[in-house]
Amino acid sequence: MSLSLADVERLAAQVATEEDSALEVLAATNAEGASDYTEILLTLNRPSDPSPLVVGVSRNAGEAEIRELLRDRLRQHLQLQG
Repeated sequence: MSLSLADVERLAAQVATEEDSALEVLAATNAEGASDYTEILLTLNRPSDPSPLVVGVSRNAGEAEIRELLRDRLRQHLQLQG
């Protein structure tokens, strides 16, 4: 059973807050032509990093797998921003 779009957005917001309070989920949407693939648009609310970050996830993955993927991508992004 796949997670709903709202579930993925909620998970993304939770993981973002855990990693850095300046991270904000702007939106989560189905990727064009895909019913089970979601793209999550985030931003880091700091002047040093005004560009958004897009993370794609399969909603068929489990909650733990999605959390891990999001955590890894966000940590990588934060490390690059120094």
